[in-house]
Amino acid sequence: MDKQESRKHAHNARIRKKLLGKAAPLFRDRGPDNVGIDEVMQRAGMTRGAFYAHFKSKEDIFLAALHQETPLLLALERRVSQDPAGLLSEMRGVFESYLANNATPTARTCTLAGLAVDVSRGTDEARATHEAVQHAVRVEMARGMSVHHDDAIVHAALALAVGSVVMAAAQRTGPGRAKVLEAGRAGVNDLLDGFWAEPAAAPVAETLPEPVCDTPPLAAPVERPAALPPLERPPVRPPLAKATLPPRALPQDAPSAAALAQIARARSLADRATEKGDLPLRPGAAPVDPRGKTGLGVKSEPEAPKGLLGRFLAGFRSRDS
Repeated sequence: MDKQESRKHAHNARIRKKLLGKAAPLFRDRGPDNVGIDEVMQRAGMTRGAFYAHFKSKEDIFLAALHQETPLLLALERRVSQDPAGLLSEMRGVFESYLANNATPTARTCTLAGLAVDVSRGTDEARATHEAVQHAVRVEMARGMSVHHDDAIVHAALALAVGSVVMAAAQRTGPGRAKVLEAGRAGVNDLLDGFWAEPAAAPVAETLPEPVCDTPPLAAPVERPAALPPLERPPVRPPLAKATLPPRALPQDAPSAAALAQIARARSLADRATEKGDLPLRPGAAPVDPRGKTGLGVKSEPEAPKGLLGRFLAGFRSRDS
């Protein structure tokens, strides 16, 4: 860009700013429907033809005035503090001035409040422009704070401030307007208290006294040898010898096997003879019944036979009895 074009660009910027400065108060005071292009150019001291060199229509200059002529946004952007506490303090001052009840309050030159009703009856483009300005103001309000620009508390603070200005402008008397603005300031300040809170100081660690122990100290542990001596095992006893019993000696007069067999046979014959009654009874013995029992239930003894067999049987019976 050469010097001539740069001069032309700077001249157009000055003319555009001048026209906005003349049109914005008219729009705020009477609304865009009651303001004409000729009136704007007459106040600027320019012809109607120069208007279209900077704006396409009255709607175009109305939207430009709505976007640029916002002193609340400009005042918030001028804050210079770097810490949250300083930014919050400066923001309180901005809203105090915005809601002040004096001859020239800042809100009178704010299109955000002055044109809110007209925008509500205007086009979608006008409402979109007004929403964009609201968004820019909320972003600047949340700068450096612990809140987000879309939080409810930020919306509430801006709505209360702008709404208070609109309500105050509708009051017929000065005391009524002052009361509305005072209530708006108090409400905005209360909401700004929630934008940022100082971090709580770290709790001081409490020093507890050392406990007093009255118990006597423990005795020193008994020293143990590094290595224990090996255990002495008892001597192994020899196994006991298995006792061997001598063979049992039979009596010298024990009968042989043949004699025992003969004795058993003889005993069997004697028992049968007794049962049949063939053997004579001993003198004085009671007769026996066929089962070998007396009437008194006492077995009678038959008379012993003669000879070796008789003596043997007599000795055998006497042993059994």
